Amino acid sequence: MIRAPFAPTLASALLAASALLSPCAADAADAPKLAAAAQASGAWIRTIVDDMKLFHDAPCAVLDALPGWGSGASWPEATPRPSGWQYAIPWTHVIADTGSPNGKGYPWRVPGPYTGNQAPNTRVQQRDLQMWWLLSDGRWVLGSHNNAMEPVMYPLHWAEGTERRGTDVWRNEARNGGGVSMRSVGREAYAKHLWHTWGTPHKVPDGAVGAVTVFFMRKILDDPSGPDDRARARLLAGGAGDWYRDTATLTAPKVQGRNVLYMGFSRLKYITNDWQLFGWTSLTEAQLRANPPPVVGLSL
Repeated sequence: MIRAPFAPTLASALLAASALLSPCAADAADAPKLAAAAQASGAWIRTIVDDMKLFHDAPCAVLDALPGWGSGASWPEATPRPSGWQYAIPWTHVIADTGSPNGKGYPWRVPGPYTGNQAPNTRVQQRDLQMWWLLSDGRWVLGSHNNAMEPVMYPLHWAEGTERRGTDVWRNEARNGGGVSMRSVGREAYAKHLWHTWGTPHKVPDGAVGAVTVFFMRKILDDPSGPDDRARARLLAGGAGDWYRDTATLTAPKVQGRNVLYMGFSRLKYITNDWQLFGWTSLTEAQLRANPPPVVGLSL
């Protein structure tokens, strides 16, 4: 099966190499959020579980470029860490749905028509991309937490080196609920692109038994005084992470299967107008319910 090589730009990798290279406890500013999250209702655990057990909401154009690729046609999965590999990095992607001839016969959860992104006044807002590690002693350790995801637009055929930086459609949303947003995903100048983001690469902690990746997304208006066309933006999102072999991988060219390996993927799920949690995990439902991860942002 063909797998796409998910890897950050050299600039972001160099930055990461000098930043969070080891798991860390959340800083003091996050403490109130973590405390609230730890006491939150278990309903969000069901969301993470469903994102790993249910099939994708709809087909996407990646099926046309890479038939059979996991995040287009296969059930969600988690891939074990190769022996001796040291680092991990969370990622997300946003892609428009499409009525693909390669998508027939799959158990899509939402019936068509699949009309893609026909909304010039709609943006996708993303915040609180985080990866948590459960240790063998029951403690949770924060691997990375990001709110300033980069504006990287990957081509649907996933050819390395042809990605584009969509700085012209990127916007900081610090004053509008946090995180960042992108316009024109799958349309206009980016008609054949998806929005792909990464967190910070970090060392897998000793004693780690599993991980959870969580992020939040919603659709917002580009111009609040303009028409509300969000219903015409048929956009899907999913996420997971990558394994990195060693420290050298942080700044080296990324080659899937050689020094980078996908950690799996969650189901592709439609983005709505309300904040929605998206999750991926290598843990079981029983593990999550017995000891929920202290996810940042649940109370927002």
